[in-house]
Amino acid sequence: MSESKDTRRFCDELERFGVLVQCNVGSRYGTDGWPDRTLIWRGKAVFVEFKATKGVLSALQKVRIGEIRARGVPVFVARFLPADPGTWRVQLDGGVICADAAGFLVHCFAVELPKSET
Repeated sequence: MSESKDTRRFCDELERFGVLVQCNVGSRYGTDGWPDRTLIWRGKAVFVEFKATKGVLSALQKVRIGEIRARGVPVFVARFLPADPGTWRVQLDGGVICADAAGFLVHCFAVELPKSET
């Protein structure tokens, strides 16, 4: 599957948890280098740059991510890893691997989900 299809499907999963997902790609208002998505959930916002397994950040993406992090806002680079059909494996910077959207939320938003939400 392609990075864009994986991203779309993964964001659909996040929305099932009530995450507001803002797409920052394809705008004509100067979003070059900006992370792919802004995620807002439970009073917090984070940015996520999705990459294919071997995808590489551009020089401008590295600059933008640094600028955002310097202002105290979390930015994650999420790499889609090979997985069985219908399942997810997303590796975040630092080597953390999330097997599903719930694990991704727990890590990125530093929360614990009740058993009823996993």
